[in-house]
Amino acid sequence: MSIALFVWHFLSPLPVIWRIHQVIRSLLSPFGKIIARIPRTPAGERRTLLDLGCGHGIFLALAHRMRPGLSLIGIDLDPQKIRQAKEAFANAGTRGHKLAVMSIADFPEGSVDYISILDVMYLVPLIMWAGILKKCYDSLKPGGWLFLKEMNTGKPGKLAILKAEETLAVNIFGLTMGEKNTFTFPSPEEVRRQLKSAGFDVEQVPLDRGYHVPHMLWIGHKPEDPDAPPSAEAEHPEQGARTHSSRDKEHNGGNQRAGNRGS
Repeated sequence: MSIALFVWHFLSPLPVIWRIHQVIRSLLSPFGKIIARIPRTPAGERRTLLDLGCGHGIFLALAHRMRPGLSLIGIDLDPQKIRQAKEAFANAGTRGHKLAVMSIADFPEGSVDYISILDVMYLVPLIMWAGILKKCYDSLKPGGWLFLKEMNTGKPGKLAILKAEETLAVNIFGLTMGEKNTFTFPSPEEVRRQLKSAGFDVEQVPLDRGYHVPHMLWIGHKPEDPDAPPSAEAEHPEQGARTHSSRDKEHNGGNQRAGNRGS
């Protein structure tokens, strides 16, 4: 089943307008490529993925489909979207998930293996990024991974298209919560600097091939030993793959503004 068809069926309890919107979003976003970078859970283990700004939960539902060994947690500041996400998961009979209206500021430290933040931070003023990313770092277990998906400002043509779309979604149709006429699109260098300042080793992966907007993924790796000196950054093409953390080799060889994206 294609991702779009899966999303259409998963969101069957929702109004048709939201189902159409989310199906279109699933076609225009590289969700599958992002999930493919989450390590498979070794037999006998249980790992947890937290989606910050989970919206209607489609990324979590796709992660459950592609990485069935994951426990899922979704948090968002929009009560209606969390309610609708709960309805969709219940209708699909999916277990092993928790959905809540919550800020990352209230999330317990050292409690999850992976955190995803997909097209959320552009709605947050840059001055608030450091606190959010540091809280994500603290919420991850040692060796945990942060998946931050935003836009590459180094491709101005595609970025202009994206800004026009978001102006319609936020300012005209109100499909996404955010301050009107206020978007934050820092340079790739600034995003990398913010992640490194929070403590992460950083990997930068362009995901815009085949898409009309400049998708970029930053993967922040929390060291197994947080007191160890940081390793060198990694930058490579989309198809490149980073070596999994040591535990994977053994088995298989304060902020209220984030969390409003309609995933």
